[in-house]
Amino acid sequence: MVTLALQAAFYLIIVRVLSLKGLGAYAAAGTLFALLLPLLTWPIFGIGRYVIGYYQTDRLEEARGLYIRGLAMVLASSVAIAVAIWALASPFSELYYGTTRYAWLLRLMALDLVAYTYYSYVYYVAFQASTRFGRWGLTQVVWAFTRYGAGLALLFAGFGPAGLIAGWVAGDVASAALGTYWSLDFVVGSRSKAP
Repeated sequence: MVTLALQAAFYLIIVRVLSLKGLGAYAAAGTLFALLLPLLTWPIFGIGRYVIGYYQTDRLEEARGLYIRGLAMVLASSVAIAVAIWALASPFSELYYGTTRYAWLLRLMALDLVAYTYYSYVYYVAFQASTRFGRWGLTQVVWAFTRYGAGLALLFAGFGPAGLIAGWVAGDVASAALGTYWSLDFVVGSRSKAP
């Protein structure tokens, strides 16, 4: 509920502050991000199913091994796509937006592809395997406050749509950090189940 309220307030503010071009650039970056996500997150749910099954049947070493291999796979693919977007941001911006002016939006989006993919993996595999649903909810609240707070602060500081996308990065990095911390015992911990 908190996340939805913050999201509603965020969008009410940005439609009044951003110019039509800035709002369009932000929406186009969000659309491109949404189109690229399935390429990066598809393995999460398949791998997660097995990691969760191994974990919940006390096959902890198998769960941890598969978790690490899956993490390596999703990180390698997200980093490869992010590097390509970063390197080709100017020509891609010219093609996508009709100007190179928005290359930084694409570069920030590339950073967030890596952060979001990692965050999603921790969130949907480690958290669900160890059934840490209270921490899951808290992570969502931290994500929302960070994403929308940082985005709006940077918007009002004059960074425009790039500030909003930097808010995406900040929110996903904050959630990834919390998720990593709370799942360390699952990944490298003792031979017994996490509480």
